[in-house]
Amino acid sequence: LTAAIAGLTKKEYQVTLYSNRKDGKTEQTTPVIVHQVNGTNEPFYYADIFETGSAFSNTGWILTGYSTNVNAETPDVAFQLAANSHTLSFALDDTNTALFTTQDGHIYTLNLYSVWSQHYGGLQIDPAEGSVTITQDDANTTIMASTKFAGTPGTTLTVADPVRSGYRFTGWTFVRHEENDSTFEDGVYTFGSNNDVTDTLTAEWEAVGCTVRLMTTTGGIIKAYVDGEYAPVRQGKIIVPGGSYLQIRVAAQSGYELESLTMLHMNGTQEDMTGDYTVEIQDDVTIQAGFARSNALLTVRVENGTVNGRSEIAVRPNSRVTAAAAKAPAGKQFAYWAIDGTPVSYASKYMFNVTGNVTLTAVYSETEATKSAAIVMDRASSAHIKVVNGRYSLSYSGYITLPEGAEIEEFGLLLTAKNSEACTANTFVLDTDGTAKLVGSTLTEQGQVKMNVNNVGAGATRTGRLYMIVKLANGTTQTVYSDTWSELMTPNT
Repeated sequence: LTAAIAGLTKKEYQVTLYSNRKDGKTEQTTPVIVHQVNGTNEPFYYADIFETGSAFSNTGWILTGYSTNVNAETPDVAFQLAANSHTLSFALDDTNTALFTTQDGHIYTLNLYSVWSQHYGGLQIDPAEGSVTITQDDANTTIMASTKFAGTPGTTLTVADPVRSGYRFTGWTFVRHEENDSTFEDGVYTFGSNNDVTDTLTAEWEAVGCTVRLMTTTGGIIKAYVDGEYAPVRQGKIIVPGGSYLQIRVAAQSGYELESLTMLHMNGTQEDMTGDYTVEIQDDVTIQAGFARSNALLTVRVENGTVNGRSEIAVRPNSRVTAAAAKAPAGKQFAYWAIDGTPVSYASKYMFNVTGNVTLTAVYSETEATKSAAIVMDRASSAHIKVVNGRYSLSYSGYITLPEGAEIEEFGLLLTAKNSEACTANTFVLDTDGTAKLVGSTLTEQGQVKMNVNNVGAGATRTGRLYMIVKLANGTTQTVYSDTWSELMTPNT
């Protein structure tokens, strides 16, 4: 607002008012009121300033007052708007304000600028985890989160049907503010006359079935679980509700290893699945496990016997072999097979899967061996480290033996980021700081255990120790640890 004050006679002034809009759309400098008044010592109330129509009507903005500073964000105290009467008031005498003088013949020009604040009303649109395109003023805007739109009363914006993978759009929930007169019909919202309030528009969804196709190359199998429940595959696919969580489990056949696990979306994007292979299903996807022959060979050595007819063999990981004890020396009988002195089997012919480099020794005694609960860990080797989708999968394995009548209550792997030298038999145990516990679920018929640690980055150290909790035949409970632990280090790149 610009006021040009020219001194005429004592206490007589001519006031010219201008509108200077600050909404970024227009700037109007045409005089809208020419008014001549006599100066007094009382404030001058100018009541018809807003009766000039659009010149002072600024849709989407509120006129809060006036300032001598063109960049002011708050008005000077001398210029106020009466709350109810929309009246501008200011004084023409220096007894009321320092902005004006009453000297005879003095010509005084003062620039006053309107101070505006933007309205915060409008329409809040929430696609509710979907995406939607809004058309306003011939421009399209796509949003994927709750967003507010403003507009001039009577103008419109068009809201397209939103989309969300795995869901069907069922309609919009429109909530109009009780003090507004806006409308929403057939996807078109018309702004109401009250820009101080906000309406809301929220998308409603219904979950639909998604098709998940499971594929695998030669060398392994793939299984799926939906929210923890096994999902049988029919004709190579399963149907799951959109938004449900799918867990993938893969198993390599003897001589093979998992090379890749990918998920292909309908739009052509491909996603690598790492870690525990759990994903949220929101559209039709194809999940494929790729297996390749393992180039790593493991060595099995036997003392006091043979393995597959020889004293030493090299086989692919998970190959099944049979160790046969040699005839017992005179006066002795076969007692057990041992790894590093710990019994792993009390049968003279011992069939097992090769999970690591191992030396198996047949032990003989004069009397029958007393069976005890024991757990033996395989030595670490490069065969226990595999690359899966750019990350590393580590495997820890071993053997469990039980005395007559004993039952396993729990078994698994203790894991730490420390190196093996920093671990001791007394500190690398359950319920200690810096030690994680992974509980196992299944054993082989030969009492072998294998635990995998997935999604390990480059340059990492992970030391594992096997444990089990056993209930003996006499009812007592015993916690047993492997005498050794296995340290695996992933490459730096």
